[in-house]
Amino acid sequence: MGLPEVPEYVFCNQRGAPLDEGQLHRVWDRVRRRAQKHGVRPLTMHATRHSWATWALQAGKPIKWVASQLGHGDPSVTLRTYAHAMPEDNEDLSFTILGGSIRPQTAPACPVHLPAVSEAQRIASGGAGLGARSVEPEATLNTGT
Repeated sequence: MGLPEVPEYVFCNQRGAPLDEGQLHRVWDRVRRRAQKHGVRPLTMHATRHSWATWALQAGKPIKWVASQLGHGDPSVTLRTYAHAMPEDNEDLSFTILGGSIRPQTAPACPVHLPAVSEAQRIASGGAGLGARSVEPEATLNTGT
């Protein structure tokens, strides 16, 4: 079944209209009681907002984007509140799934050591850098033109 189109509201009734506040709290309390029976700590509705923001930042979403999703007019508010959730290193988390692993590395894990080139070798090769070859000029062909 479902709704004929995407509703304007996240929490809506079967017609797509917003839930009244009392109805929303009743539904949330029912969810909390069911979760509590399974050992889940009962959380407030506001805690879900913090969880979502924390997970978004841990997944590498930009602070400005998260701030706009939360309705913060100034991203510095978001940064002060959720700085603990921001990744501290440069790992690529774009493929991280909750409980999953990070995308495999595409570059070698150890540095590649190139042979040292002495100043004399560099000059002898015509000043070319590492990896460049010195090419001898080819003999000019006489094509008769």
